[in-house]
Amino acid sequence: MPANAYGYLFIDFMGTKAGSAVTIDFPDMEIGNFTIDFSRDQTTISNSTTVIRPRTLTKQRQETAEYKSSNTNQTEQEWSADCIFASDNNMVYGYGLLMNPDGSYMASVPYGSNTEQPEQHLANRVTAYWAQAKRMLSPDLIANASIGTGMTVMDITPRHKVTMDDTTFHPIAINHSWRDDVVSLTLLEMPS
Repeated sequence: MPANAYGYLFIDFMGTKAGSAVTIDFPDMEIGNFTIDFSRDQTTISNSTTVIRPRTLTKQRQETAEYKSSNTNQTEQEWSADCIFASDNNMVYGYGLLMNPDGSYMASVPYGSNTEQPEQHLANRVTAYWAQAKRMLSPDLIANASIGTGMTVMDITPRHKVTMDDTTFHPIAINHSWRDDVVSLTLLEMPS
């Protein structure tokens, strides 16, 4: 079957039909444990008359894939992510396998001058981010306090960067207590 084959699968069970005007003598039948299996294994049909049946090239495929990355940070905490959509890494059939424009399964992606599995790239990015400890601050600030350039604390949005204690942070949560006129920020240090 060509790699770009697609379409519908129709299955007809031929048997007796109760109350049919046409009389066809089919025996009664019952269907049990009917299954349809999908295989990504390649089947080749020989052009030779000496080969009786097609040959199937079977590959051992894995159910799950594990991608590892490490750094020199003192913390040894594991992190895992369930990828709903994933690239093909000799895996069994899955509903979230990404495909290339030509209909083939996507195995790797170019990142700059390198090509690698997207899941491995994600693991490498998480490891690089946590290679050194990050600071998190939760200051309570007066909402109408001036922060320069004509802005007040109340004007801070997630698009801004905040500098405190010579560290640049991104606001990941902003809460405004209207009664006390106080803005509570949750700031997380991000790599520049």
